[in-house]
Amino acid sequence: MTKFKKNRTLKDVVNDPRVDSISDERGGWINDGIWIYLKNPYYNPNTETSCIHEWSVKDCLDILNNDII
Repeated sequence: MTKFKKNRTLKDVVNDPRVDSISDERGGWINDGIWIYLKNPYYNPNTETSCIHEWSVKDCLDILNNDII
């Protein structure tokens, strides 16, 4: 199992080799949180998808650092 550096900021997430793209939709009229799309074969077991969607950076980082398989 590969060990990845703990992400501490969204900038770290952009450079994470598991991440395909990020959509930060906080603010503005939509306010739909933060979406992190994962590269294949990475997977979020919480949502059974290849993305992370949370309302805060802290929650996104927690999932990316601890739950992604």
